[in-house]
Amino acid sequence: MAARTNVQAGNEISNPRTGQRMVFRKTGADSGGRELIIECWSPVHPAGEPHEPMHTHPKQEKTFRVVDGELTVLMGDQERTLREGEQIIVSAGVPHSFWNGSTANAHYWQEFRPALRSAEFFTTLFALARDGKLDARGMPPPLQLAASGARFRDEIMVTQPPPWVQRVVFAVLSPVARLLGYEAEKQ
Repeated sequence: MAARTNVQAGNEISNPRTGQRMVFRKTGADSGGRELIIECWSPVHPAGEPHEPMHTHPKQEKTFRVVDGELTVLMGDQERTLREGEQIIVSAGVPHSFWNGSTANAHYWQEFRPALRSAEFFTTLFALARDGKLDARGMPPPLQLAASGARFRDEIMVTQPPPWVQRVVFAVLSPVARLLGYEAEKQ
């Protein structure tokens, strides 16, 4: 059986691969599942390194709100740099990516409505990074991706391959991944 995380408001996680840090300020448990609010810090994105893959949150709206520094958000083919006090809402299902392309650290908030299991997703992703299990694009190996992708398909999906292909592959490979000891969630 997959490990279950116990994410609570005040928990802090960090991603040693990217240097990103998150503090959960309100979880689904705190809000009756209505929202997840995370305070985030991201260092300057290294020139030439790929930023996170384009992805969607199939069943969630996401808000970025910048406190200090800058954050660049790519939604579809529209790129926008947010500065102190600015925010943007990414509707459910809209492909997007983001990074800190400035010369200073970025401090910002991410809000997800509804919360779903996004806190558990981030905890799992950062644990995989800590364990050295992510490639240069931030992706886990195929069987780990199948296990976690099946678990978090309502929270996040990369845009390539198409979502229907991912669902089929995850359905086929996730039982194999579990048999081979891959956990869908990590702490």
